[in-house]
Amino acid sequence: NVVDECGDCGGSGIAEGTCDCAGTQPATGYDCNGDCLNDADDDGICDEFETAGCTNEEASNFNGSATDEDGSCLFSTTLNVDMSCVEFTFSTVHVTGPFCDWCGSDGWNDLSDPDQDGIYSVVLELPAGQVEYKYMVDNWASQEDLTDDMAAGATCAPITDYNTYANRVADVGSTTNDTYGSCTPCSEQQFYETVTFEIDM
Repeated sequence: NVVDECGDCGGSGIAEGTCDCAGTQPATGYDCNGDCLNDADDDGICDEFETAGCTNEEASNFNGSATDEDGSCLFSTTLNVDMSCVEFTFSTVHVTGPFCDWCGSDGWNDLSDPDQDGIYSVVLELPAGQVEYKYMVDNWASQEDLTDDMAAGATCAPITDYNTYANRVADVGSTTNDTYGSCTPCSEQQFYETVTFEIDM
């Protein structure tokens, strides 16, 4: 008789499916060497133990326990628009664009001015990249028109045909400082008023 690998005379050696002569079973998901049976991305974490989520630490929804990036990362983007030099009355300010299918006022895209300094702001959580947008007031009662600014050589609304539309663009994760309806800050705009003098001759 032959002595098997476990030292038993005439024995059958290590049993199929076990890792040693004591009959130790491999951990679930692993082979006897401790390697994953299934690891599609070769990251050392077995597929059945992966946790999908946002793995970018700069994202607002970063998931520290996630092991598999699922493309869900969102980044806080602050949009500020100066309404202090508009020449019309309004009640509410909103931001819209392709990111919400040119939505109207949905609450989350409404800007506010809690300190009443004329600067309206909102923070949007958006996926990485760039965001195309424009401002409007009172749920589409009126919207900013930047076509004249762009035709005159401005750069604040680069998505434009210089005639019928001109939309702003910002890097997701940034903070903007816009002026409603203009590429020129309020502080640099000139305003004129007609003054009538009556002279008693």
